[in-house]
Amino acid sequence: MVSPEVTAIIAGASAVAGGSLVAASNYVINRVQAADARKAELRRALIDLGDVVSRIDHRLRVEPEPGTTGRAINEAMSTHAPQFDHAIGLLRRRLLDPHLDDLTAAMSRALSTAMVLAPPNLLPALSQLTEAMDGADRRDEQWWARWNAARTNYFLRCREAVGHQVPVPSAVEEQRAEQEAMAP
Repeated sequence: MVSPEVTAIIAGASAVAGGSLVAASNYVINRVQAADARKAELRRALIDLGDVVSRIDHRLRVEPEPGTTGRAINEAMSTHAPQFDHAIGLLRRRLLDPHLDDLTAAMSRALSTAMVLAPPNLLPALSQLTEAMDGADRRDEQWWARWNAARTNYFLRCREAVGHQVPVPSAVEEQRAEQEAMAP
């Protein structure tokens, strides 16, 4: 027969081992849930920024571009009459583009959130996107090529950031993409 001390030791060891097993499993479960929550938050931020980028892209593509005469007039007015040019710009924004402030605020909020949550390998794509947006007021073929390349790179890096594998394009696909990027 087993002595009461041995029974108590076995019971105590079983309790400690069982408690350790439960604690370890809870730790693993909490880590997995926290990682899933971070990934969901990142996914939401990247989707929000992608939505704003798509809205900006649409707006840029439907907005008529001034011809050489229009550009010359705009440059002359901004050089010789900056106050008048500024006043016309404000009037245009208030009358023709009242939603532009909301779009700008949404872009700023989405970009800030994405930059805080993004993994380090996504930051160059975000930087490339914001740099391409800087020249939007003077759109030419080279700008469109940079913009299209930056958008495509951003969306591919986003897919990688949320765990989707991005296939490596073949030489033919890269050439076709370059040709498409050149056309506005």
